[in-house]
Amino acid sequence: MAPTPAVRAETAALLARMTPPAPPQRASVIDALVAALVDAGIWSRIDRLLLFAAHSPQAALLD
Repeated sequence: MAPTPAVRAETAALLARMTPPAPPQRASVIDALVAALVDAGIWSRIDRLLLFAAHSPQAALLD
């Protein structure tokens, strides 16, 4: 398995809950989304973010 790319702490916490782990390419895309939300000041203000387009059914149900 390829190493997971360096990601923000917020992304790392989300990725750690995914079984099976997200592939590196998907982890990068997730990190870009989280980074944009953090930089815009939105991440800390939302209670839930549902993304149903995921690499596994388990990952799609995380919030």
